[in-house]
Amino acid sequence: MRRMLVVLATAGVLAGCQLLQFPSASPEPSGTARLCTMIGCENGVTFVLDVDLLAETAYDVEACFDGRCERQVLRVPPPTDGPFTGITLGNVGLDTGADTIRLRLGEGSFEGSHEVSVKVLLDGATLVDARATTELTPTRPNGPECEPLCWGAEVRV
Repeated sequence: MRRMLVVLATAGVLAGCQLLQFPSASPEPSGTARLCTMIGCENGVTFVLDVDLLAETAYDVEACFDGRCERQVLRVPPPTDGPFTGITLGNVGLDTGADTIRLRLGEGSFEGSHEVSVKVLLDGATLVDARATTELTPTRPNGPECEPLCWGAEVRV
């Protein structure tokens, strides 16, 4: 009886893992269905800062992409037990563990060069004020030919 329960439990786990993959609508050249996972992603630019961002601090952040800017006052809460220590408001996020600012871009294709900038203030004093030209890289986290296609760049400032 115990062996049967182990076999059934193992089969259930394997079946659950198989559910993470879904066949796509288009067949592979060999005639078999292509399997795509269901991982999501967002278009965005991540600014890697050369400053130590701290929890329990309020940062005034402005991040821009091709002249479109978003400004947020990001009040970072105390650290938690989770993997992310930071805050996101609107399209701007701050991660104190990685010392990064992330600007989500929304939908679209982002080929070519783009002007980006980030400004970070703490109590009115400028910590970071940087501009750069960057190209975003397309990625497909679910595999070649699988949706979604997302664009991203990492800019060190």
